[in-house]
Amino acid sequence: MTGKNIPAPPKSVFILNFLIFNGTFAFSFLYALYTMIIPIEELSKFFASLPSLITLILNITTPVFVYKLFTNMLENYQSDTVSIDKANKTLAVCFKISLAVPVILTPVAMLSALYWLGIHSPAKVIACVLGALGCMNFVSLFFYILWTKRIERYLSFLPFEKNHITMSYTTRTMLISYFLFSAIILLCLSPFIGSLYNGLDITQTLHRIIPIAILTLSVALFINYIMYNGVSKSIDEVMDFTDTLAS
Repeated sequence: MTGKNIPAPPKSVFILNFLIFNGTFAFSFLYALYTMIIPIEELSKFFASLPSLITLILNITTPVFVYKLFTNMLENYQSDTVSIDKANKTLAVCFKISLAVPVILTPVAMLSALYWLGIHSPAKVIACVLGALGCMNFVSLFFYILWTKRIERYLSFLPFEKNHITMSYTTRTMLISYFLFSAIILLCLSPFIGSLYNGLDITQTLHRIIPIAILTLSVALFINYIMYNGVSKSIDEVMDFTDTLAS
């Protein structure tokens, strides 16, 4: 099979990768607004700050860059040993960028924005950073899983080389479980710290935490059920639905 004979990748490949980066940015805004870890009067200033705007630009350009790498790999693909090796290396780079950039960018962007606005209150800094990390663990990881599954299904013609697989299936599943359930803890802990300065009492804080806990726990159990049992039907239905929306 050559690059010219490979069917064009589904639009969901780009959309899901785009959501790895920008889903967290959007969810963080909604989360901060709902839990009030950032006062409403400061929220617009926070997301309009220079560090936040730079983060938004990086969140938009990075998935475009990843998709360009991916499509260039497809265009130059030949079914020989050298091309297969190059394709695996390129794919490994795409996976690493899509995982490493949100992990590094999320805390750096949050701390930079807080510093830019002159916010130095320990309670507010801790609440915001924990909330941002929780949003990243929850949203970015969710879309990362969907994206990798979509990539693997699309690249059924490509033999995956063991030396380019960064971790075993068991290790990957354990890490996914850890980050998803840590997201629950972080997203629920942050509002409690925020209650030290935002004027909400324990009852009001709990009323805001319970829906978040239910949502994140449901998603965590859903993803772990799929990963541990090897059930791909539900994810495939999500992929098909995404392709339908994109077409």
